Amino acid sequence: MIRIGIIVGSTRPHRRTAVAAQWVAEVAARHAAVAAGQASFDVVDLAEHGLPLLDEPVPAMFGDYRHPHTRRWAGTIASLDGFVFVTPEYNRGMPAALKNAIDYLFAEWSNKAAGFVSHGVHGGTRAVEQLRLSMTELQVANVRTQVALSAFTDFELTGPTDPGVITPGPHQEETLVELLDEVISWSRALRPLRADAPRRRSADAGRSGARQLTSAWVAESFSRAFAQRTCRRVSGWQRWASASRAVHLRSGRVLVTARAPGRARAGRGPCRHQGG
Repeated sequence: MIRIGIIVGSTRPHRRTAVAAQWVAEVAARHAAVAAGQASFDVVDLAEHGLPLLDEPVPAMFGDYRHPHTRRWAGTIASLDGFVFVTPEYNRGMPAALKNAIDYLFAEWSNKAAGFVSHGVHGGTRAVEQLRLSMTELQVANVRTQVALSAFTDFELTGPTDPGVITPGPHQEETLVELLDEVISWSRALRPLRADAPRRRSADAGRSGARQLTSAWVAESFSRAFAQRTCRRVSGWQRWASASRAVHLRSGRVLVTARAPGRARAGRGPCRHQGG
């Protein structure tokens, strides 16, 4: 069975996103693949996970998660085969909470499929453009079909802070069903890659020691080259300072001596092996 997560991409109190996500879940529950036992949909609410601003000391690509909240979040995403992101648009982009949650993980997202349901004054389309870029970097297949809900025509609102009641037009549900079809199909098609991922990660781990040695060698070589370049600059400065003390400029009765503002001391810093 294909498991699809409906990601509630906002944590703001009184968020309209939760209303939109509930509508997505209701339509998904009536999908033919669910009735046939071929797919299931689960709502994943970022607010319930309570992720702080990214606080992992190791980049997510290495999978070395130190904190319980990260491991819990990783377990949730790893258990899914695909995603439907429900997101508002904030200042021409996705919410910070959603980007933060995405950046916590790496391998858990990969080789899966994602569709997008957005909402906002302009339908939230610019938030989805950002999301597509992030998902592509994480090796998530973006389906083409997208649902864009307008704050003016697809919700009944009594005020700017009112979550409102969702009243999507008939075409919106048709588009959503098409989106769900694509997410299920792509999630199923990518299953062999997900099955192969543990073997590839094991092979990568076998090469990690070599990569670490290579990184240490590169860092040492860079430090040595930087020190040598610094020494050459210091030596040039000292030659200029010695020459400048012999130059005197006479202007009227005032005698001006050109002097360097400072001298490097011998036997200190990266040039101590050169005595300069």
